[in-house]
Amino acid sequence: DLGGTFIHPTQNLTVGLAFKNLGFVMSEYSEASETKVPFDIQVGVTFKPEHMPLRFSFTTYNLASAGGDYDNPDTEIDDLNSLDKIMSHIIIGAEILFHRNVNVLLAYNFLKGQELNTENSGGKGLSIGAAIDIKAVELVVSRSSFSVGNGAYSFTLNANIQKMIFKKRTI
Repeated sequence: DLGGTFIHPTQNLTVGLAFKNLGFVMSEYSEASETKVPFDIQVGVTFKPEHMPLRFSFTTYNLASAGGDYDNPDTEIDDLNSLDKIMSHIIIGAEILFHRNVNVLLAYNFLKGQELNTENSGGKGLSIGAAIDIKAVELVVSRSSFSVGNGAYSFTLNANIQKMIFKKRTI
């Protein structure tokens, strides 16, 4: 993988670019197999409007392949129109900034929502979470609906060791 990030020096704007799974297959398991590395290009933009307690994120993915859009196997024609095909490469997200140390996170992945859409399913492709930052430790808890009937829960604990060890000392 190869990537880079640009952080604007004065605005609350971050742009990232990632080339994922760069490489090739050196040897196959059998002569009949044709394994391909799932190469992907992703671009993400995050910005926070001035004087607004929200941060918005847009991530595009599967940019290296025109295919990969959802195709409903129950029908013979492609279910997605042009706008849906564009949206199937985009994840939108927002962060509600209640306090500098407390945030609520929301995101929607259109492609996952289409792939998992059934009559009785709601919220597929939707992710929600909360982040709490206490001194040098951050805890993030989230729930994603990427499987029919179940949600996936994620717990992330980040610790800034440098902040913990080298506290600012005043004389």
